[in-house]
Amino acid sequence: MGKTPSLLKSGKQDRGFYSAMWDQIRSQVFWQGEIWNRKKNGDIYLEWLTISGVKNEAGDIVYYAGMFSDITKQRGHKQEEGRG
Repeated sequence: MGKTPSLLKSGKQDRGFYSAMWDQIRSQVFWQGEIWNRKKNGDIYLEWLTISGVKNEAGDIVYYAGMFSDITKQRGHKQEEGRG
């Protein structure tokens, strides 16, 4: 609580990846795809992430909602221990 989501970055995606992701979110109010993230314990895992903008009555985006599923095992990847 009180921390930014960047705390959970795996280090596997470069700045260009995140820039393209946010460009799409801003233009289409939606993004979906695979992304490597880090758990609080430091383990890195593959997730399927969906981010959607939530608009107010005036049509302005006021929040972003994210939903994800751990797909590491479905993709056959071994979970990594704290390595980025």
